[in-house]
Amino acid sequence: MTHITLKLTLAAACLAALAGCNLPNPEARQWLKDSSAAAAAGENDRAIQLSSRFLQEYPKLEESAEAYYIRGLARSRTDQRAPARDDLEAALKLTKRKDLLALAHMELGSMAYQADDVPGSESHFRAVLVNLPPAQSPADQAAYRLARVLQRQGRWNDADLFFDRVIYLFPQGELSRLARTQVRATHWAIQAGAYADPTQAQNTQRRLSQAGLSAQVDKEMRDDSLMYLVRVGSFATLEAGQSDLEKVKRLCRDAFMTAAR
Repeated sequence: MTHITLKLTLAAACLAALAGCNLPNPEARQWLKDSSAAAAAGENDRAIQLSSRFLQEYPKLEESAEAYYIRGLARSRTDQRAPARDDLEAALKLTKRKDLLALAHMELGSMAYQADDVPGSESHFRAVLVNLPPAQSPADQAAYRLARVLQRQGRWNDADLFFDRVIYLFPQGELSRLARTQVRATHWAIQAGAYADPTQAQNTQRRLSQAGLSAQVDKEMRDDSLMYLVRVGSFATLEAGQSDLEKVKRLCRDAFMTAAR
């Protein structure tokens, strides 16, 4: 799953909340502001340094939840997964702010998905949706990713509910475009190739068939162009197709699993 940055949401949420915080040390307020700005700019090492400075002085205030979130996000981006998870969970324990709860759950859900923790990712993405108004970002990201998690488990009808949510509440967004390509899928298939030329598609199909793999050519419109997709198999869940995927990759190294209608 492609990682979608939350830096604009992060900056808006954290900086807006800081306007009302009342810290004993005015300098600490600036550390928190600067750490938020650094994270929003992708300056992860600086974000970690400034938020850590804040947390050394104020580890248990409600405002500390922002510092834990900022540090957790920056650590996640720099592949420090275990300490990132600890920071994000600390943020959840300290805050009552729904926007910050949603952001922390969003990052934890993404980390869980990347670690193939399907139940964990589902739980976190659902928590994002509980804590945000339906049409407020990153509800679109959470709903789209939750739909993909449900598809992975073969829960196709449940997935469609969340794809539809993205399509209708965020009609102009990139995730809405992607959701339209995924909604109403009914099974997983192995995509061995996608061609504008039907002859190339037929050649790939023939090569797979000669290797004892049942391949078919499907037609699909993509960006106003007709494409010929060579696909193998029909699987209820993502995991069910992994064995055959390895066989297909021996002939078509770029093959991958895809949700299919």
